[in-house]
Amino acid sequence: MSKFNGMRWLEERKTYLTLDWKPYAKSPCIFSASPPLLKECEYAYVPRIVSIGPYHFGKKELREMETFKGDAARREVFRIRKVTNNSQFKFEHVIDKIRSREEEIKRCYDKGTPFNGEVLLWMVGGDACFILEFFRNHLCRLHDDDGGDGESFQDDCGLAPKFHPIFGTETENPGVKSEIMKDLIKLDNQIPLFVLEDVLDMEMRDSRAELDKLLRKVFNKFYYRPFEFCAKGASRKRSHILDIYHHTCLGVVAPENEKEVKLNVQCSPLGCALQQYENLPIHIGRERWEEWCLKIPSAVQLRNGGVKFQANGKTLDDIRYEGKTLTLVRLKLDVDLEVYIRNLIALEICSPDSEIKGMSAYCQFMYELCQTVKGVEVMRKKGVIIGNLWDSKRVSQLLSVSNLTISQPARKSIKETRAKLSSCYKTQRSILLTTLWNEFLKAYGSKPWMLVGGFGAFIVLFLTAIQGFCLFKDCEA
Repeated sequence: MSKFNGMRWLEERKTYLTLDWKPYAKSPCIFSASPPLLKECEYAYVPRIVSIGPYHFGKKELREMETFKGDAARREVFRIRKVTNNSQFKFEHVIDKIRSREEEIKRCYDKGTPFNGEVLLWMVGGDACFILEFFRNHLCRLHDDDGGDGESFQDDCGLAPKFHPIFGTETENPGVKSEIMKDLIKLDNQIPLFVLEDVLDMEMRDSRAELDKLLRKVFNKFYYRPFEFCAKGASRKRSHILDIYHHTCLGVVAPENEKEVKLNVQCSPLGCALQQYENLPIHIGRERWEEWCLKIPSAVQLRNGGVKFQANGKTLDDIRYEGKTLTLVRLKLDVDLEVYIRNLIALEICSPDSEIKGMSAYCQFMYELCQTVKGVEVMRKKGVIIGNLWDSKRVSQLLSVSNLTISQPARKSIKETRAKLSSCYKTQRSILLTTLWNEFLKAYGSKPWMLVGGFGAFIVLFLTAIQGFCLFKDCEA
């Protein structure tokens, strides 16, 4: 460990304090994975094939992809030359396009960037070209298979053979491409979305709409989604790839209260957080505390209590409990489920935007229902959890990831459902009595001969008791 140089620190501090004050133009939107997250499951957050952005740039195990980033930059340059009829166009012109955004790029990262100037610009410019080329490859397949309307994204410039190991449309390398797809949605492996828009703006008009259409088509067709529904439309401008993927999986979340807390974009991240809590009414803290104290029965107890499960919810807002029927959203299990779920929850943990706390609320609610293996098995039998790639114990452990959240996120449908379940089953006595009655019907009601035998045994026991009582009474007389 290097020795701390106090004099050097003092000179740097004096120099910094002489600079003019510049207010924060925006709060960070790209966050690094915290030590608790990495300790839980490091491979879910650390990229394995390609680095995007400054946090993992230059790692030895990720340098192999830098060659393919160069190929992507060359393909983008030749494509822009063809569209603009400018044979003198160079990649330096792409860098000049995003040069004015350097400070804005730096402010997007919560821990800053270890790179500045040309290194940072060339790094994010190459990453943007790589993302666009990689997703274009998938959209070409989508256009060929479904006859889609993605003509503007087809690889018609003839820049590289179809069998390119990464960008080739006819390359069969599902393992590597699957890892790249997972790396592109990891929490701190991101670049700001406006960089992709600026690069695409040099090639076509209305780059924001075209990029949004490209990403949504790729996410809807090729990416794993934990639920069956797919969100359409956008409630606000998205910040990066993971943010768009989050919206695709969960959709727009309507604010719980009519008066939504709005943050001042000219304040620091800490100031935004303080301003948010200063604007909250006092009774919200009391409501949150009462919500945390609510206890709901498990899936096994609900089943024994006669509750019916339905997995026909279209969105998370369709979760409800009415008339002894609990309506839930069907959860699909996948080999890479843990990577996607953990990064969606990690974004909700780190993001100051309160409207996106959807996956955390769902996983917390499901974990309350499925804390045990039996609870997960009940959900599988009822069709709420589908897929056999994960055993029940691992599913229960994955749902517990939501316990890393600092507070219970407010999701109106889930909050109301928890309140109804808690009010209907406040005491264990009602659950116990209902469970005993259902177990009796299950044991004897489905087998008539056992019911007749049990009834006959009861009559014999009753007559024996009367006979004993009569004999005791005669002896006293």
